[in-house]
Amino acid sequence: MKDTDNIDNKIDIFDVKLDVLTAKETMRRVIEYMGGETVNTVEIVAMETLMQGQDNPDWKRQMSRMNLVLPGDTEIFKAADVKNQNSIKDLDKGTFFRMFLKYLQKNKKSVFLIAGMDNELEKLEKILRPYESGIDVTGTAILPEGSGMEANVINRMNGAEADCILSVLQYPQQASFIIENSELIDARLWMGCAPMLKIMNQSEQKGGRLRHFILKKVFRYRLETQRNRQTVPENKDL
Repeated sequence: MKDTDNIDNKIDIFDVKLDVLTAKETMRRVIEYMGGETVNTVEIVAMETLMQGQDNPDWKRQMSRMNLVLPGDTEIFKAADVKNQNSIKDLDKGTFFRMFLKYLQKNKKSVFLIAGMDNELEKLEKILRPYESGIDVTGTAILPEGSGMEANVINRMNGAEADCILSVLQYPQQASFIIENSELIDARLWMGCAPMLKIMNQSEQKGGRLRHFILKKVFRYRLETQRNRQTVPENKDL
């Protein structure tokens, strides 16, 4: 039977290329990155972030320089007519990120945590608690957008000598920080994982269901509008 994992399978959402992979295939890639000599970048992107960046060419260029860009919402797959049910199921359950945390735990890897606000850092730390017996958190940092503290945070990151940086910075700070500073960061992997704060804390999502429903409607409308623009034939003078 043919392997359903296709490493070249991508979808285009608002001119951002996202990788369509199962959790197993994503882990293969990430383990390779962890064995590299320079920092590799994995970005998990929420549906809302794609809409925020729809008209931001600088952000799109930054996203194109990531090693992996992964959907952070099953609605992205559904709206793009992705048929790979394994990928959809994996994303819905946060399977890849759970596998990744188990990998860090089993292999006694060290991590550095960065967030834009205290409450986001607390949520990330909560996600890591079941794996704390093996994962060594060597440092944390809060980097408010526009604070000018980037150099200080990079020094702290490098001083912590972490294997992996887990970041839950928000749009557009997340992409700009890592792309602009990747050559200065001494780590094997940067994992931008802000959407995991919601996916792995589903009990906290109940109050936001109406908002998420509205976002899905807006997202589908914008995506359909983009498709229609791309398929309209060019007018030619007779």
